[in-house]
Formats: sequence, C-alpha cells, structure tokens
Amino acid sequence: MHKRLLIIAGAYLIIALFSLNSFAESEYEANVILKQGQNVFAKAKSKDDLEKALKKYEEALRIFENIGANQPKGVVLNEMAGVFFSLGQYPKALEYFQKSVDISAELGDRKSEAASLNNMGTAYGAMGQFQKSVELYERSLKIKYELGDVQDEAQTLRNIGTVYHYLANYNKALEYLQKALFVAKKTKDSKTQEVILEELGSVSRSMGQYSKALEYLDKALDANKKTGDAKTRPHMLFNLGAIYLSMGQYQKALQLFQSAQAASEKLGDIRNQAGGFSVLASVYRLLGQQQKASELYEKSLLLNRRINNVHGEGSALSGLANVYCALKRYDDAEQAIQEAISIYQGIGGSTIRLTDTLANVYLDRGDLIKAESLINIDDLSKINSPADRCSLASTNGRLALMKNDFVLSLESYQKNLEWAEDSHDLEAMFVVYTGMAKSFEGLNNYQKAVEYYKKAIKSVNELSAGIPDSELALFLQVRSGGFARSEPATCLERLEKKGP
Repeated sequence: MHKRLLIIAGAYLIIALFSLNSFAESEYEANVILKQGQNVFAKAKSKDDLEKALKKYEEALRIFENIGANQPKGVVLNEMAGVFFSLGQYPKALEYFQKSVDISAELGDRKSEAASLNNMGTAYGAMGQFQKSVELYERSLKIKYELGDVQDEAQTLRNIGTVYHYLANYNKALEYLQKALFVAKKTKDSKTQEVILEELGSVSRSMGQYSKALEYLDKALDANKKTGDAKTRPHMLFNLGAIYLSMGQYQKALQLFQSAQAASEKLGDIRNQAGGFSVLASVYRLLGQQQKASELYEKSLLLNRRINNVHGEGSALSGLANVYCALKRYDDAEQAIQEAISIYQGIGGSTIRLTDTLANVYLDRGDLIKAESLINIDDLSKINSPADRCSLASTNGRLALMKNDFVLSLESYQKNLEWAEDSHDLEAMFVVYTGMAKSFEGLNNYQKAVEYYKKAIKSVNELSAGIPDSELALFLQVRSGGFARSEPATCLERLEKKGP
C-alpha cells in the first residue's frame, strides 16, 4: 500500500513538473513573439508593418491568456493600443489602454498603470478632447509622484504643458514646461530637455514673443548637437521655420522647412516627410504659388495614406481644399473637405475647423444658405481652441458682411481682435482689421474704416517684407478670410478719393 502511494505521488509530481515546464516554455514562447512584435512596431514604416506587429501581439496575447499570465498580458495590451493609435484608430486604442490600466491596477503595478494613463491622455489629445487629456495626465503624474518616479515625471509634465498650449492657456503651459525642464535637468535627461526647450519655443511663438521663441529653439538645437540625436533635429527645424513663418519671413521659413525635409528624407522618416510636404505646401500657398502647393499637398496625401497617418491625411486634404478654392475649383474643394471630415469623424476627432473651411468654400461660391447652415456661432463658448474660435467668428463675420449686416460683422470680428493682436498672428490681424474696416465703412463710420484699413495695410507690409518684387503681385492676390491682401489698399484709396 505504501509503495502504491509513492507511485501515485511520483506520478503527480511528474505531471506537476511537466505542467510547470510547459508553462515556462509557453511563457518563453510568448515573450519571444512579443519581442518580435515590438521590433516590427519600432521599425514600422507602413500600415502593413503595423498590422504585422498587431498579429504578433495578438498571438502573444492568446498564449498569455491561456496560461493566466496577467502581468505580461497588460504589457501586450498596452503595445496593441500603441499600434491602434498609430493606425489612427483612437477609440480602439483607448479601449486597449483602459484594459491595460485595469490589469495593472488589479496587480498593484502602479508604474505600468501610470504609463497607460499617460498614453490614454495622449490618445484623448489626438482626438481634440483636451480637458480629458489633462485629467488623465494628472492622474498619471499623481502616481509617479507617489512612487517617487522622477525619471518619468518630466515627460508627463511636458505633455500637460503641451495640452495647455493647444488650449492657448499659455501661462499654464509655461508653468508645466518649466517644471518639466527643472526635473529633466535634475535627472540629467538631455533628450527630454531638448523636446521641452522646443515646446517652450512653440509656446513663445504662439504668444508672439518671437525673440524668446528663437532663443529657446537655439538652445534646443545646441542640446541636440550634443546628444547627436538626428531623429529629433528635423522636427526642431520645422518648428524654427514656423517661428519665421509667423513673423512673415516666408523665404527664411522656406529655407528651414527645406532643410528639415532633406534631413527627414535622409533618415527615411516617412511621417516627418509627409508632414514636411504639407508645411512646404502651406508656404507656397501663402506666397500665391498654388500649383506648387497643390503638388506638395498631393505628395503629403500619398505618403500619409501609405503609413495610414489619418491626422496627416486630413490635414493635407484641408490644405488642398484651400488651394482648390484659390484656383476656383470649388467642387474639388468641397470633395476634399468632405473626405477630411469623414476621416476625423471616424477617429472621434474634432471637425470644427474642417466644417468652418467647408463653410468658407460655400461662401467663395456665393452659396450663403449652405454656408449659414454650417455656422453655429452659439457653439463658440464650447470650443476649447482659441484659434478655432477665432476662425469660426471670422467666418461668421464674413457671412454677415456678404449679407450687409454690418453690426453683426463688426461684432464677430471684434471678438477676434484681442487674440489676433496678443498672438501677433499677422494673417489673423490682416483678416480682423480688414473685416472691421469693411464693417465700419458699411456703417458709414469712415474715420474708423480708414484707421483699420491702415492697420490691415501695415500687417500686409510686414507679411510681404522680403518677398522679391517679381513675386509681390502674386503674393498680394492671395486671399485670407475671403479678403485679397491688396484689398485694404484699394479700399483706402477709394475712401480717400471720396473724402470726408
């Protein structure tokens, strides 16, 4: 009997050892597949690459679920969410980030929980849901503080600062970015310092503090030279170009954008190349070279579709619509915008700016009824982005002008005056000043009309500084907010001939 019990016990031991060995082998196999997925994801340059990575992750996830390994399962879910994010499937990404958060919380893995919450914040930001984004970043930051995880604090602080930048809450943005820079210096994280300095430059540009912006970008580029990180350099050059573009120095901006584009091509960075084509196109559009702009937007569209960058695709389509309007190809413009709106609706993103662009397409065609059906000025208070609010108010002002409702048009443009002047956005200032001047003229207040036409002309002169004489006539034909840049000078001359 004793011998028989020993035999049974031995059999159970063999089974247990076999099961343990099988578990270990399965876990090892799943980790190998997970690593393969991570390698494919890290080098992904197309939609096909991303889908290959996803298949690897799904295979690893099945094994981890079968053996009940929850900790690595959470890692896989987070990785899968990252792929869905790269594919532009933001709601799906949020679903998987949330699953990862739930598993991490259940296991008490607070570091992983904080990481997934941070990623969720980024996904909501991509969808234009900035308040939700900040909320999740703050939750992530709280956990990092509690864990004393100083190394990752800087990145989340920087993320919060970036969202406040989008919301045009510049003081808050600077507050968080300065905190992030302090932490990054404390931990001697040079690469994060570069990114934060670059973002500080972008915030300063939005505030119209161009000297300060250039100072931050110079520091970022100096830090980049020390770290030798070639991958981040093109983005910095694009941002530096954006400062000169805001200053109206189109030729300088163009040179920097071209340098950034060449650097992106050298690196084989398709995403940056796609964005670079759109940026270059926007400059040529502002210079009045619409055919060149159209070709570059088409290149951007092609690359963005290749890598399934839906945000980039929508941006390129929106740019194309503006070019088509300038070329009076209104049917093509409407089609491009409708396609862009469909894309953003599919990812749960904001379509406010795109709908506003479509309204302007209808105004260009003279279809006031269709335009008016898209403009809901009552929604202004619900819009987080000041730039979006400014755009919508200007479109409402343009519609009112076309309907000869000068009281409403003046009211609409005046809503943008403070923002345009504070940000020193020369294009926005030109639109607001011209719109106000036309409104005052319509109300027979010629003194005020002259005053604002002169302000509009000053903005145009600043914008045209550095434009070669041979290109100036083309530049002055470009329309912003429905007004040709030559319009204020023509209107002023007419009023002055008319006399008091």
